[in-house]
Amino acid sequence: MRILALVLGVVSVSVVAQSMPELKTASPGTITVSQNVLLGMAEAEPDIPAPQGGSQPGVVGVRVLVSKTGAVQEAIAYSGPEELRKPAEDGVMGWSYRP
Repeated sequence: MRILALVLGVVSVSVVAQSMPELKTASPGTITVSQNVLLGMAEAEPDIPAPQGGSQPGVVGVRVLVSKTGAVQEAIAYSGPEELRKPAEDGVMGWSYRP
C-alpha cells in the first residue's frame, strides 16, 4: 500500500493519518508495504495533468494496490477536492514499480 498526496502536475508523497478506504481487489494474502519501501521500488511515476476547465491545483490522497508484477491494480482517492480525485486515480494507474 502506498499513501500518496498528489499535487496535479507535481507529485509529492505524504502519509495522512485518517481511516483508509478498503481496496476492492485486495486478496487475503495482500501485504502492506511502507511508503518508504515503495518509494525505492518506483520505476515510473508519470506526471498527472490537471483536468480540463482550469480548476485550481490541489492535494489528493490516494491509496494504491500494486500487483506482484509492479503494475498498479487499483487506486482510490480518499481526500482532496472532488474534481481532482478522478484525474488523480486515473494518473496513478499509469505508474509502475519494480517487483
